[in-house]
Amino acid sequence: MSGNKTEPLVSVIINCYNGDKFLRQAIDSVCSQTYKNWEIIFWDNCSSDKSADIAKEYGDRLKYFRAEINTPLGHARNLAMQKANGEFIAFLDVDDIWYPDKLSLQINEILTDNDYCICYSGVEEVLEDETHFRYYIPGYKSGYLINQLLENFNIHIVAALIRKSCLEESNMKFDEHLTASEEYCLFINLSLMYPIAVVNQPLVKYRVSMNSLTSRMSDKLGYERRYSLELLKTKQHFSNKVNIQKFKKAYLHSYYYDAKYHVTIGNRWKAINCMIKTQLSDIKHIFLFFILFLPLSAWKKVHMYYRNRH
Repeated sequence: MSGNKTEPLVSVIINCYNGDKFLRQAIDSVCSQTYKNWEIIFWDNCSSDKSADIAKEYGDRLKYFRAEINTPLGHARNLAMQKANGEFIAFLDVDDIWYPDKLSLQINEILTDNDYCICYSGVEEVLEDETHFRYYIPGYKSGYLINQLLENFNIHIVAALIRKSCLEESNMKFDEHLTASEEYCLFINLSLMYPIAVVNQPLVKYRVSMNSLTSRMSDKLGYERRYSLELLKTKQHFSNKVNIQKFKKAYLHSYYYDAKYHVTIGNRWKAINCMIKTQLSDIKHIFLFFILFLPLSAWKKVHMYYRNRH
């Protein structure tokens, strides 16, 4: 979609696999942006529902591509990025919605410093019917955030805007070995190399369901966190930019995700062993370790209480 030619083009990547339920809302939220110089790269990952028909309703405002075979999300995003013409890349999932000023505010912020690689914002988590669930707003200031993100990683991919030249310069893309946290690997490694801009307000409606609060916890998540952190150690500026204590704490915390997975499948003793691997390195780990000796429903209630109180 054409806009003011002095405004940089933003490629909005929508990866879709049988996502017709909320697809119109997602695409319409791009069309409603106050920032007008964007294109949609719609990557159909072999959908069998009405997703393709819906996407094609938008004419030349949307560039439609259909994959030859279904691939994991990270691979699909890499393929879609190859089609992107924009100076900046943003991602929108088929069940999420952007606020109308999302791109405008992020472009304004990221253009204040040519070194910024990413600009991200907060999100509003909503239920399927768009009922408000909670706000998740980053408390960081723009700058080099590697150590803050090691301590608390809070970048939602649908709330991020990426400068494409930084991806090309660093030879970074989504790691196709990963299927549960490929965006964590990309963003945590980019944050070592480049400063990041932050918009401290929600700019996205991110849909959650009560089932997704546990289903997002995959058996691979802990391993993939460790994989990403091991990759970080190989980077050129690791030794002079990374706080080793925060890195170690992030690494140990990955075993918490293993424990959380084992709780979801009812394996108490494996969960306990995983919590021991965290070395009970903070109060939260100690508390959750002892909770595991109660009925497993107690662990789940503690996590639900924590989410609901924010």
